[in-house]
Order: sequence, then C-alpha cells, then structure tokens
Amino acid sequence: MSKVGEEASIQKPFGFSPSYTATMVTSFQQAGVEAYLVSLTYDFAKLGLEGVKFRAAWGQGWGRNDPVTNGDFANQEELDLRFVYAPPRGPLQGLRVEVEYIDWTVYDDALPSEDLTQFRTIVNYSVPLL
Repeated sequence: MSKVGEEASIQKPFGFSPSYTATMVTSFQQAGVEAYLVSLTYDFAKLGLEGVKFRAAWGQGWGRNDPVTNGDFANQEELDLRFVYAPPRGPLQGLRVEVEYIDWTVYDDALPSEDLTQFRTIVNYSVPLL
C-alpha cells in the first residue's frame, strides 16, 4: 500500500516512486493518491519448466487531488499479466521472451470509463561476445 501527500506529487530527484504499488501503466505517485497492489509470481522451475515464470498483479488507486485546481481525478485500477520464458542453459540460452497483457481502467463520474487494453510481446537475445 502507499499514500502520497496532498500538497504535491513525488518530486524527482528528491523523492522516489513507491515501486511496490507501480504497475505497467501507472505508478500511483500523484498528489493525494492512496493505492494498493496485490501480486502473485510463480516460477515453474519446480515443475520442471526452467526459465518459465508468470506474474499476475492487480492494483487500485483513488483519491487523487490536483493541487492547482483542487479538483479530483478519476479513480483507476489495473490488471497486469506477464509470462516470461528465459532458458538458463542450452541452445536457447540468452533468449528472453515476454508476453504481457494489461487492462487499465479509469473511472470518472462525469464521463464513461476509459479503458486501455494492451498486449505486448518483447523478444531479446543476448549475444555472447567474449
């Protein structure tokens, strides 16, 4: 859980974002934000699938206050799912494949809900030079 002071958002480089409530799209670090995040990570190596990991996270933030206009912003929630495959040895060592699903919802009483749904795929390969 996290709570940011009412007067201002976290100022960088003087403060640091509360990464324990940061999600893929939002970090819940604006002025007046209260947030919580619940996550579950599982490493499938115990089942014989080395290099396979899964993470699910769900967070919610509310109570944002704009210090300039003193108006409230919309509450938000986000669901993140991440599947990672990075074999630690063998012919595919150095390969890392990530597949992510993001469902971000912004709630505003005056407007309909604004949704952002994304699928991301990231493929990296480290080439050993030495």
